[in-house]
Amino acid sequence: MDEIDAALDVVVVSNLAKLLQSKARTSNTQFLVVTHRPEMISHAEKLLGIYLVNNAPCHLTINNISNKHIDDYMDEEEKNNYNHNEDI
Repeated sequence: MDEIDAALDVVVVSNLAKLLQSKARTSNTQFLVVTHRPEMISHAEKLLGIYLVNNAPCHLTINNISNKHIDDYMDEEEKNNYNHNEDI
């Protein structure tokens, strides 16, 4: 799903993330979501980052996503709008 959350507000993104997480657990299904939203990333079981270094593709995989990983990913405005303690 390529940036399905791009035009959604924080609450709807969080609800969508919870829905996908629930469906994945109850139906033995995997979802691949392309996103830039910390509200979606915080519900992921695994994060795969793909980027270029000297025009060569590289990747980074994080298996256990923590709040620190999310903080590193966000810019200052996103950090101000996101609350880790919020029940998402």
